[in-house]
Amino acid sequence: MEQIKNFIGGQLVDSQSDRISLIFNPATGQEIRKVALSTVHETEHAIESAHLAFQEWSKIPPLKPDCRICLYHCISVRETLSGIRWCKEP
Repeated sequence: MEQIKNFIGGQLVDSQSDRISLIFNPATGQEIRKVALSTVHETEHAIESAHLAFQEWSKIPPLKPDCRICLYHCISVRETLSGIRWCKEP
């Protein structure tokens, strides 16, 4: 069964924790993945990395309305082609 990794500092990393939690499909009750319950150190590192990342990406100006609409349609096309629908409204 696939184990979900932590996403810290722009990279997927394995947790050092032995504790895991199972993820279930709510429609079927089937176990579909597992996720490690991160250590205190991993959690603190993730928070620190997020604060550092925020300092950079918060300087990026927001998208203009017409760009947001284009982005929404691009995402919609990609999700339709892949058979996945993540959002329902722009």
